[in-house]
Amino acid sequence: MIEGEREHNVRQDQQIKMIFQKIAEIEQKEQDKAERQGFLEVQILHLRHQVDRSIELEYLENPYSLDGDPRCNW
Repeated sequence: MIEGEREHNVRQDQQIKMIFQKIAEIEQKEQDKAERQGFLEVQILHLRHQVDRSIELEYLENPYSLDGDPRCNW
């Protein structure tokens, strides 16, 4: 009877260890997702800045224009 209880306890311990391993894996995946999301947010902000700057440069006044037309007035 004691031997059966020991085996039962060993199985429970193994199951608990497996559960903790799965929890650690899930936490690591969530941390990886958060890091990727942060990286992508920074990239998006950088791209938005570049687009805004391109638009700004596109409509700057042409210094060689006599009437102040923008640079890209085709």
